[in-house]
Amino acid sequence: MEHYIGHADDQKRQGGCTGQQANLLDTADSGSPPWFLIDGRMSIPSSEKDIDGTLIRFVYQVGLQPSSDGYDMVLAYDSAPATEKAHGRIQDITVRSSSQVVQSAMMQAGIKDGVIRLSEASAKIITRMKLIANPHLAEQRYIFYDANRQVVGEIAAPYLSSE
Repeated sequence: MEHYIGHADDQKRQGGCTGQQANLLDTADSGSPPWFLIDGRMSIPSSEKDIDGTLIRFVYQVGLQPSSDGYDMVLAYDSAPATEKAHGRIQDITVRSSSQVVQSAMMQAGIKDGVIRLSEASAKIITRMKLIANPHLAEQRYIFYDANRQVVGEIAAPYLSSE
C-alpha cells in the first residue's frame, strides 16, 4: 500500500475511496499552510512474539490544525482487541516520531523523552509546533513499538518544514 498525503483538489475525487482520505479544514487561501486530517486503520500486536493473541485494531487520524501561536500536529486513535480472544495490552505500546524536529517539539510539550506511551483505548495527542516562514509539507512517521521494543507498525504523518 502506498502512503499518500491529500491535496485540496483530491477532495472532489475521493468519492468511494477506501483507506486514508483527506478531510481538508481550510483551503480558502492557497498561500496558507495546508490544514487537514487523514483517517486510517491498522492492526498491530502489543507483542511480536504472540501476534495472534495480542493484535490490536487502531482507527486513527493524523494531520495539521491551526493554533493561536503556530499549528498543532494531531495523532488521535481509538483501539480495540482485534478478536474476542486477543489479550494485547495498549499499555505495552510506545510511539516515536522519525523526525528529530517533531521529537523535540514533543519533549517541549511535556512528552517525556519524545516517546508517547499509550495508556488508554482512545486518545488525542496534540504536539504544538511553531509556524515557520515559507513552510512546505514534509512527511515524518509515527513508529509503533511493542512490549519488546520491536517495530510493529508505522503511520506516515505530515508536518511543516523549512528544509
